[in-house]
Amino acid sequence: MRKIENRVLAAVLAGAVGAFVVTASLGLAAKPEATTPAPTPVAVVQVTAPTGDVRLAETVIVRDEGSHRALRPAVPVRPA
Repeated sequence: MRKIENRVLAAVLAGAVGAFVVTASLGLAAKPEATTPAPTPVAVVQVTAPTGDVRLAETVIVRDEGSHRALRPAVPVRPA
């Protein structure tokens, strides 16, 4: 009986060590660094203007839907 218990215990320990080794090797895999790329212009538009006509140019920022909704003021709910 003692011999069977020793073998079962050895098998359980070997399985635990094997699982630890596999988990450790997967955890140490090379991970790509998460860097946010710098925003790049999507389009450049050139408009010809008559001489002497001075206008101010504005930069337009295009946001994704999530940030657009976050910046939009909350609309109160109408009572039914």
